[in-house]
Amino acid sequence: GRRGIIVAVEPVTRTPHGIELAARARELLVIRLREHGAPEEVLGRAFAAANAALCEENGVGTGASYDARVLLGVTALLIEDHTATLAFVPPGQTLVVQDGLVTAIPELGSWLPDYAPSSPLCLVEAMGYAPLVAPVMARTELKPGDTLIVGSAACGQALAREISSAGLRSSDLSYLFGHDPDFVLDLFRGVFIRDDVQSAAVAVVGFPPLPSVLQVRTLADVGRRLQEQWRASGASVRRWFPAPRPLGVPAGIGASVAGGPGAVTAGYDV
Repeated sequence: GRRGIIVAVEPVTRTPHGIELAARARELLVIRLREHGAPEEVLGRAFAAANAALCEENGVGTGASYDARVLLGVTALLIEDHTATLAFVPPGQTLVVQDGLVTAIPELGSWLPDYAPSSPLCLVEAMGYAPLVAPVMARTELKPGDTLIVGSAACGQALAREISSAGLRSSDLSYLFGHDPDFVLDLFRGVFIRDDVQSAAVAVVGFPPLPSVLQVRTLADVGRRLQEQWRASGASVRRWFPAPRPLGVPAGIGASVAGGPGAVTAGYDV
């Protein structure tokens, strides 16, 4: 029965006017994302409305100077029951950590100077660039232990440099599966400090198992619970093996999976 909205907006160029327009765009997006409908349609309408308002502010189509335009990166997630639908225009960084799988949008390597573009994502323009906006959309099924990490461009840049210097890949972040959101935030705090990041933002959303008293007992639920138990047992076994620690986790440190119904969230701005 969970339903939630995550919206992160940041200006491509950090100026007072850009920050103001980012806040206004975020308010409009949140309002439009509360509408009913299929997730992809709701996200598409929300992005179109925010882009139209920003283009009007920028004077797109009126011959206004391109240098005076404010461009925004937007990440928006709609979470309904066990499904999360994402829409994204750069800049920004999203990580979906699932059992043995880490999905990064955009690829973490794209922040590094030796990156060779090979994805259509490189052709996506920021909001306010043109009258039409075409966000990248993705959908994933959420299960207990999954973690969503939404951050600013500075978050992606710092993380990319951290794992690159350690000789690791984004898939090595799979050890973050099932951890308390505060544990994950502490890791990012360390990354920001070591990379001397002046301004960054990150939010972490964890999905712990629901208590048994709140679980509906239907045939479909029984099958899903069996899959979740198998998945959780596999993840527990893997934790006995040495895990890479690209974010500077001290040896021997641990954290329990957050408990309680619904999603557990944490976040900070530095």
